[in-house]
Parts: sequence; structure tokens; C-alpha cells
Amino acid sequence: MSMKQNEIPKEVIDIEKAWSKLFHRWWFLHYLIGILGAFSAVTVASNPQILLKVSYSFDVLAWVSAICVSLLTFLEPKKRGRGYVAAWRLLHEDIGKYKYSDNPEKGVEQLFVTIRKCEEIIARLDS
Repeated sequence: MSMKQNEIPKEVIDIEKAWSKLFHRWWFLHYLIGILGAFSAVTVASNPQILLKVSYSFDVLAWVSAICVSLLTFLEPKKRGRGYVAAWRLLHEDIGKYKYSDNPEKGVEQLFVTIRKCEEIIARLDS
């Protein structure tokens, strides 16, 4: 016996996809900046002699490290990513419930209520 699936509004699908992409972008940025900053800081701190042989390499790595720490502090990509993944998970769960809902009209209303809640989560973690 197969159950009838309700069609998910395109706007809801678009929002879910956007939040998923934003989560992945913020998470990628968090790791990219973190790894680059950690590598630069460890390299400068270990003071390998090769850095002294290549002009400006020590200074460049020191600046890269400082800039990465500043970006992590200012942008807070991990925090922003957590906001988008929390919103995406909540919306994704309600989409799953809506697909097999016996009352699609009420289900659509619930999806948009969930979107508002998710936007509040994003706003709270984005500030």
C-alpha cells in the first residue's frame, strides 16, 4: 500500500536548499580559515630556518595567521553555520511530516510557521 505524497511548495524547497548551501559555505569557510590560520601560526612559531632564507615569507605567514584569527573572530562562520543547519534540520523535518499529512492545507500553514521559527533561529545565531 503506497501513501499519497503532498506536493511541497516550490518556495519551501528553495528555502531548504538555500539554507543547506549556506550551512555548507559557512562551515567550509570556518575550516578553511581555521586550517590556514593554524598552519601559518604553527609555521611562524616553529621558526624554521627556511623561512629566513625566503624573503618576506616569515612576515607574510605571520600576517596570514593574524588575518585568519581576525576573520574567525569577526565573521564567526561556525556560529553562522550552526544557525543555518539548525534551521535546515527543523524545516527538513516538517517537510517530511507535510509530505504524508492528511490535511495539506493545514500542513502548508505549518511549513510557513516553521520557516518563521527558523528565521528567528538564524537571526539569533547570526547576531
